[in-house]
Amino acid sequence: MLVLHDIYQLSGYDFGTVSSMFAVKGKNSLAIVEAGGKGDLEVAARTMEYWGLSKYPVTHVFITHSHFDHIENALFFRKQGAKIVAVAGDADSVEAGDDRVIDHGPFCKEVSRERRFSCPVDIRAKDGDVIRAADHEFQVIHLPGHTDGSHFLKLIVEGKIVYFTGDIERAYYGDDFRGARLAWSGGSDYDRKAFFESLKKIADLPADVLLPSHGQKTMADGWKILRGMYLRALLDWRGPSVQDEYKWD
Repeated sequence: MLVLHDIYQLSGYDFGTVSSMFAVKGKNSLAIVEAGGKGDLEVAARTMEYWGLSKYPVTHVFITHSHFDHIENALFFRKQGAKIVAVAGDADSVEAGDDRVIDHGPFCKEVSRERRFSCPVDIRAKDGDVIRAADHEFQVIHLPGHTDGSHFLKLIVEGKIVYFTGDIERAYYGDDFRGARLAWSGGSDYDRKAFFESLKKIADLPADVLLPSHGQKTMADGWKILRGMYLRALLDWRGPSVQDEYKWD
């Protein structure tokens, strides 16, 4: 699915799979955002074939965090020559394939302990790093909380500010665009205090397009969702007395 110029969605809810994988096309190469989980790779391969992307080598695979449904196919891409990129806080668990990867709430029952997920990480990124891949510049915005190494990836495409948001952001829509679901909180390294600070950090970010790893895309006015996430945390975690703490105008 063509999302924007040079950005394609390869798998995810729109395709009947759990995790969204994205491809960013350069002149002669591809960068992949999210390696995906079981079932995503086959769908992604068909989507790439349909859009004529299969002929391009994948040079980088960006992993927004270390949960198994985002890293299972990383080793497949690395064996084909791609560099695996993760933020330092999650790079160790990606390489180890330890309990931080598969300690994932109700999904744990569906994941055999024999199915270990591990892959060497070639680039250990940190907050503010800009990584050039497929003729585009990906800026890392470290946002711990969901996991230690969770982060956004920022691109500028067609003059629009685009964020790949991983599991940090999930939008749903009412009539005021304030809909926002907060990230799943059941992981062994979930840190609510750190996550709150991350939500505060992104609340004032200018944003047009939000591309989460699960659920619905936001194709305009993404800043409203980011602000709504912070408001949601204020209301849910601090109570109704803070309704006026963060303005929408």
